[in-house]
Amino acid sequence: MNRSFTPTSFRRGYDEREVDDFLDQVVETLHYYEQGGRRGPQAPASPTRPESSYVNGP
Repeated sequence: MNRSFTPTSFRRGYDEREVDDFLDQVVETLHYYEQGGRRGPQAPASPTRPESSYVNGP
């Protein structure tokens, strides 16, 4: 899974909120698969699909 993040303008690094949101999506998807792809109380209806801001790697 590859993802690009927007560099910040005023300091080195990435937008912390953007990275946190992405990691939240990863956790939700992992929980979904840990439950065997079944819907649970916290699991999404289906695995998170890549958004248009995702960058596919080689």
